[in-house]
Amino acid sequence: MATHPNNTGKIQKKLGSVWSQFFGRFARLTPIQNAAILPILDGKNVMLLSPTASGKTEGVIAPMTKLILDRPEGSCGPFLLYIAPTRALVADLKHR
Repeated sequence: MATHPNNTGKIQKKLGSVWSQFFGRFARLTPIQNAAILPILDGKNVMLLSPTASGKTEGVIAPMTKLILDRPEGSCGPFLLYIAPTRALVADLKHR
């Protein structure tokens, strides 16, 4: 994976209230999150490939949640279908 600058402050500001639900309990973003979140918020297509427990789910779900919450009423998108590999992950996402 390419090295990306640490964008934590910028990402936190752009995610607004979504930040605390997904990242409030962590001291910092993982490299995959740092690389993925801003391009997703900018509407770019992103594919993540990273080891298990590296933060891929949060790196996608957090910015997509922000985009969905901010979409104008009655708009046609964005939409998200996320297929989670475990029930535990689904339960964790539902809680957040």
